[in-house]
Amino acid sequence: EQIQAEILGMILAALKGVLEHQGKALPTLSPDTTLYGQGSDVDSLGFVQLVVDVEERVNSRYGINVTPTDDKAMSQRNSPFRTVQSLVSYLTDLVLKAQSEHGAS
Repeated sequence: EQIQAEILGMILAALKGVLEHQGKALPTLSPDTTLYGQGSDVDSLGFVQLVVDVEERVNSRYGINVTPTDDKAMSQRNSPFRTVQSLVSYLTDLVLKAQSEHGAS
């Protein structure tokens, strides 16, 4: 799906920016990269910046307002913020839902 590929690119670009800003060596970034919790290279402040950056990129690209940190995301047993791929899947669902509600294609 094109939207998934675009969102993946946005997340990886934002993650790269956050890690560079933190002065960390860039690991190999992939859909399996851990974003939050044990094994993550991103500190808590970097995580907040990552979420804000990704939200702005998605909202700008699709012209819709998605908020990845809503109550639904925070209450899920398996956090959508655990890995790059889990966040891609979650944001893709939000974008597709928003597009269908707004009659966009």
